[in-house]
Amino acid sequence: MGVRKQFCVNGHDTNVVGRRPENYSCRACANERRKKYYYENNGREKARLKARVIDLKKYGLTQADVEAMLVRQQGKCLGCRAQLLEGERRGERFHIDHNHNTGVVRGLLCHGCNTALGLVGEQKSTLRRLMSYLDYDRGKIYAYVIGSLRNPKVTEVAAQLRQAGLEAIDDWMAAGPEADSYWQQYEIQRGHTFAEALHGKAAENVFNFDRSWIDLADCGVLVMPSGRSGHLELGYMAGQGKQTFILQTEDPERYDVMPQFATKVVGSVDELVKELSCESASISTAA
Repeated sequence: MGVRKQFCVNGHDTNVVGRRPENYSCRACANERRKKYYYENNGREKARLKARVIDLKKYGLTQADVEAMLVRQQGKCLGCRAQLLEGERRGERFHIDHNHNTGVVRGLLCHGCNTALGLVGEQKSTLRRLMSYLDYDRGKIYAYVIGSLRNPKVTEVAAQLRQAGLEAIDDWMAAGPEADSYWQQYEIQRGHTFAEALHGKAAENVFNFDRSWIDLADCGVLVMPSGRSGHLELGYMAGQGKQTFILQTEDPERYDVMPQFATKVVGSVDELVKELSCESASISTAA
């Protein structure tokens, strides 16, 4: 014999939802009553105020502190700039955001922005990579062109690759040949050592921009001559399992065996285009 079905006064199957014999209702009835109170008896506002009190105690703030932050932020989320309002004027629900490492409160964010930061682990590199990803087209093959800011061949090679139907990334060249020198002078004026300068806002911004496209690119092309940074970038791409090429149009003054870490050393742009065309065909087939 099967289990006999029993129903509460409101028709819910108590074998499924559980019975409350003291009033012949069930857990489903209790949930419905709570929802009704929440929506019809100002329960939502009371719940919001209760949660706000808990947050204020947690972060050591007062309601006056929150109001001051709202004024300073012009009542807007510091992320998406959506309007943040409370009570009857309530717009986007906001959260008190804090640094998860230090516990220091940073400001007020809307629910979406606060959730986004949490989902990416507050990683600047991930956020910057997602910015670049918004311009990513999986129908194209991306070649990250590496080299020196003072080497005009970089933009020339990138232009030739685009003519061949590839997507060449050389946007970092827009900073100009003296970018590194000016950055160094600026940091020295501020009294920063090299190690301290690397953690400055400017350095982190440039690094995360470059790295985002290095991570998204299908392959890397190092245009010689190049400095230490270029070789580090190519090595990073090789370590990620990407195809890497070194464009060496003339024999170097000093021979080196380590370029064998790259996929191939090519002697001309035509040879490079041929290699990348094969790479493009293999990726297109896999896609």
